[in-house]
Amino acid sequence: MRDPREIERVIDETRAEMQRVLALTDSEMPPQDRRDTVMRMTGAVTELEREARQARDEELEAVRNAVQGGATVGGQSADHEASAAFAAFLSVGEISNAALKTTPDANGGYLMPDAERAEIIDIVRKQNPITQDATLFTLSKPGTFKVDLPKKLTATVAARVAETAARAATNAPTIGKQTLECFEIYANPELTQSFIDAVEGAEDFILSDIADTFAEQFGTETAVGVGSGSNQADGVFAATSYYTTKLSSTIDSLDAAQVLGAYFALPAKFLSNAKFYGNGATFAALSALAWPNLANTPLVRWETGVPTIMGKPVSICDDAPAIGNGLFPLAFGDLKRGYAVGFHTQISTLRDPFTNKPYVGFYTTARMGGVPWDPKAVLLLKSDNA
Repeated sequence: MRDPREIERVIDETRAEMQRVLALTDSEMPPQDRRDTVMRMTGAVTELEREARQARDEELEAVRNAVQGGATVGGQSADHEASAAFAAFLSVGEISNAALKTTPDANGGYLMPDAERAEIIDIVRKQNPITQDATLFTLSKPGTFKVDLPKKLTATVAARVAETAARAATNAPTIGKQTLECFEIYANPELTQSFIDAVEGAEDFILSDIADTFAEQFGTETAVGVGSGSNQADGVFAATSYYTTKLSSTIDSLDAAQVLGAYFALPAKFLSNAKFYGNGATFAALSALAWPNLANTPLVRWETGVPTIMGKPVSICDDAPAIGNGLFPLAFGDLKRGYAVGFHTQISTLRDPFTNKPYVGFYTTARMGGVPWDPKAVLLLKSDNA
């Protein structure tokens, strides 16, 4: 396998040539020829990205395993006895089965078995494009809700030397850290006991509702959350002082040159997994734009039935900000390297048939968090010129 850094060097050279072609006048190259040349180079970059992606993903997985000791959400065999006991607890409050596990904080609830807990986390992740694409870290130790993620601030400085000359030490890389903290989140759905008794699969309905509630709340936080001061995730679109930002040429809008500039500005090592993130209205507005100086070629392309910009996928994030004065409605980058989410493996449920009769409440608590990780992996585009 080729060194991904060498592939990324070629990608940068190709993108530089694309910028040169885009800047040509009609007398230097006819518009249709410019379009065909840029489209061809875009396809070449896409092929190079596929080759670099696997090697870079392997490097990231090594970091992830080192940070959390190889722990993952999936891969654990379902404990059927524990699942049956938990279902009985949800249905009728049965707690005689020894398979139920009490919570370490003694809040009166019971820990979800691995199978149910993993399913809830899976639903939370897949319902939101940010959490789906970000790197996941799981915390399993009771009472431990933080993990420090390594972040390289500066690279090792290389030096050239004659074949027989002495080799002096080079400056070492500077390593910083980014703290990922999982904050408590809760859901408290209520159903009548009659509904629980009469409806087949009521236990699954309860768990599904809890998962959907968590997914909606956490999805909003990972998009626009304001961080630990509010006991919530640091959102991607709110991290305007962390990620690099790109201004528009006009107020209250995005422009094509700004979007293309973001594509060319993203380091090549992040390009293979990069996507554009924004809400549906934002991409509808972008669909009306054309590439500057390129024969009225639409900025958003639909050749494969899926929208792309510069060959990069478009990902609809409902919670992203709208286009407006001073807002950042569009993100472009590699969230797998640029954003991290965390889930604590312990999720507990307290069955409460007393507080709001005739309803039975299922007070469920979990811990989730999200934080920007590599500041160079994501760009934020502002719908403003200042």
